[in-house]
Amino acid sequence: MKNQNLRNTPKGNTPGCTPYAMPAPLATLATLAPLVLVTVFISLGATKAAAQERYYISPNGDGVKDELSIPFSITDSRFIYSWKFVVADSAGREVYTQDAKIDEPAIDPKNVKAILAAFIKPKKSVPIPKNVVWNGKTAAGAQVPDGTYTFYFSAEDDNGNYGESPRYTVIVDTTPPSITLKQPTDAEKNFGQSAKPSLAIGQSGSREDLWHGEIVNEAGKTVWSFDWRDASPPAVVWNGTDNAGVSLPDGIYTYSISAVDLAGNKSPPAGVTNIRYDPTPKEAEAGRAFAEVAPQGKTKSQTFTLKASDAGKIDSWNFKVVPVSTGGTAVSGGAGNVTSEAVFSRPRGSEKFPSSGQLTFDWNGKLSTGGIAMGSFVGKLEITYSSGSTVRAETQPFACGAPPIAAVTTSPERFSPDGDGSNDILNIKLDVQRQIPLASWNFVILDPTGKTFWTANGKSDIPSALTWNGKSSDGKEEVESAMDYPYIFTVQDTQEQTAEVKGIITVDILVRRDGNRLIIRVPAITFVENKAVYDKPGPGLNQAGIEKNIRILDRVAEALQRYPEYRVTVEGHANNVTGTEREEKQDNLGPLSQSRADVVRQYLVDHEVKNRLNAAGIGGTRPVVDRRDSANRWKNRRVEFVLEK
Repeated sequence: MKNQNLRNTPKGNTPGCTPYAMPAPLATLATLAPLVLVTVFISLGATKAAAQERYYISPNGDGVKDELSIPFSITDSRFIYSWKFVVADSAGREVYTQDAKIDEPAIDPKNVKAILAAFIKPKKSVPIPKNVVWNGKTAAGAQVPDGTYTFYFSAEDDNGNYGESPRYTVIVDTTPPSITLKQPTDAEKNFGQSAKPSLAIGQSGSREDLWHGEIVNEAGKTVWSFDWRDASPPAVVWNGTDNAGVSLPDGIYTYSISAVDLAGNKSPPAGVTNIRYDPTPKEAEAGRAFAEVAPQGKTKSQTFTLKASDAGKIDSWNFKVVPVSTGGTAVSGGAGNVTSEAVFSRPRGSEKFPSSGQLTFDWNGKLSTGGIAMGSFVGKLEITYSSGSTVRAETQPFACGAPPIAAVTTSPERFSPDGDGSNDILNIKLDVQRQIPLASWNFVILDPTGKTFWTANGKSDIPSALTWNGKSSDGKEEVESAMDYPYIFTVQDTQEQTAEVKGIITVDILVRRDGNRLIIRVPAITFVENKAVYDKPGPGLNQAGIEKNIRILDRVAEALQRYPEYRVTVEGHANNVTGTEREEKQDNLGPLSQSRADVVRQYLVDHEVKNRLNAAGIGGTRPVVDRRDSANRWKNRRVEFVLEK
């Protein structure tokens, strides 16, 4: 405020004595125009105080700006007879006054003695206090409401000259700044990673001259601060850096916000504690012990080892075993419980990751339903840290499965390797459903006595198909007509789990050329011991044998009908076990061989075979193998059909 005479208000009729009210910066009397001889000067407060346009008080008893204390002084060449301090509300009504004056008795103008006594009586000024204090109350002691008030001083000397200070504003404000702060959740207060790069603190409050917010570290040092002037506090977003933009270290921080208004009112305590800033990158590992798992095999369970950095800062974690997939389906084939969903998961519930940062556990390779998980799998670990970081790790793939499942399909249905160009080759399709790699496979064809006749085998991969020409593995033997050759297909995986499939290859009627003759050799017709009976049960012949005999004879009849121009001789052959003439004449060549040939011939006649049919008992005179070959001499017991033009 400039130094100037702010008011000159004459009161009374004494010429040349005009009181003035001046602001505090002047420490001496103001010098006025030449006609002014004497002044009344009111100096209000110290230099700084007088420069204020407004004063603020908060009379709430907290010891901060509870009252307005105004230093002032009055200077006059006359005697100051009165002074007054006035506080008025915004409507101009006086709410508080403080004053002092000297009361002079009235003088009767007719009383000369009284006039003379007053003239010679010594004068004095009213006491002037060094300052005036207003505590925000009315003269009656009531607290004034918050609002805008004005105050001023006035004075009068013994000549009736009157002076007044300027009107000053005082704001009575007992309401502290208000702040509303939305507390972040514990999860939100942990940040620093890519998923949660910053912390947002929602806040709002009253409009104040200055709001101050700051972040303090664990040592109590302010690392970030911000001021909002002449505004209400907006929401805060802190990214973990200081005011220079430098990222701060891992740690726990505290946010606080405060304001003190001009009346000295303080905002209530507000802030966010236990803010955990963690920008350090996290790491995780997931490992498995075995490349293969087979609950019914050698390695019955898988062992997983999980590792994580800063385990104490993990918010949640999950490990699951899922199929190695393409488009949602398991890569490796197989039957059973192949699935595209997780077959195993951990934790169950609220299990905490060990503080050591390492966890090892086993999985038995089974589903929650009890079945075996089948396919190629991988273990997936996902860890979410409280700072917002999510890290993932995977194990190497591994196989898990039950024992393999094998199947065999053969074609054609009528296998007849007799060199006629029709159905001479048997196609054998091998199929294996498995999840564990194979260690070996073996396909064996047995002769009718159970002796190994032909084999194929290998390691790991199985050919899509095998072919067989009806000969033994050494190529020296051929299959016999109308005989059953059992097969066994066996596979074993690397977990020592096996599968076995058994079946029968039925050889059709074989028509082989012998010079100008065609020969059908059938060693598969079974008779009752020492009898020419093939269609009734007896020693050595049961119902299944009877049905087989009929089936073979029907096939022979069907084959002969393809050669109507041939005459057919049905020959009965036997096996001379002892090699003696007696056995040959009495048992084989005798009535038995002939009788058996006769009943077979009759069957063909009954089934409309039109060929000219003869029957002959040959006995053991023409063996096809040495009688001493006990493993193969069964082939000597046969019926041959010789076709000649």
